[in-house]
Amino acid sequence: MIPELERVIKEALMQDDRITDVKDFTFNKNGKDIITTFVVDTIEGEVSIEKVVSVSSEY
Repeated sequence: MIPELERVIKEALMQDDRITDVKDFTFNKNGKDIITTFVVDTIEGEVSIEKVVSVSSEY
């Protein structure tokens, strides 16, 4: 689940030509949620992002 989540986030963001890299992922589970933080390198500089993803019970 975690490697797939990282891949999907990176693949989606890299579609934007202003983004040069997506890196430094961390994942923390909180109940049914996964909290991920990561760094996005853009042509304007770095941006730190936090995203909460709700996971269904099938995982």
